[in-house]
Amino acid sequence: PIHRRSFLATVELSGAEKGSGTVFAYGGEHGGMSLFVDQGVPGFVFRNHDGRVTCLRGNRALSTEGALDLQFVRNDDASQGAQARLLQGGHELASGTIPGPLPVFTWSLNETFDIGADAGSQVLEGVTCAGKAVLAADPNSMVAKVRFQVSD
Repeated sequence: PIHRRSFLATVELSGAEKGSGTVFAYGGEHGGMSLFVDQGVPGFVFRNHDGRVTCLRGNRALSTEGALDLQFVRNDDASQGAQARLLQGGHELASGTIPGPLPVFTWSLNETFDIGADAGSQVLEGVTCAGKAVLAADPNSMVAKVRFQVSD
């Protein structure tokens, strides 16, 4: 249900302060979202149905202390988009607006929700974030634990 609701994803990672890889991915190249780490720096990509891509990239590499949080807050009217924030230890690493309209239904019936990989068509394919190409990394073992709190 994370594609239709606001949520908080709390992620415990191992070795992410220098690593690269997908933390989670849902959807694919025709619409989806992905939380990732690129050379220790966290990022979040939202690919809307209309082809618009929004990418948030952290302002620094992750530290070894504390979980990584992704706050995704949908506006009451899905046509108005959402707000997203990346935080570690309560410190904001990145924030931005995801323009609407947001999907109400799933992106695709043949795309999956993956942790530690992006098994279908890749959300990150061809994405540039803060002037740097984001490479869709191989599956990784950085992800120790992921917890989602979904709200209405």
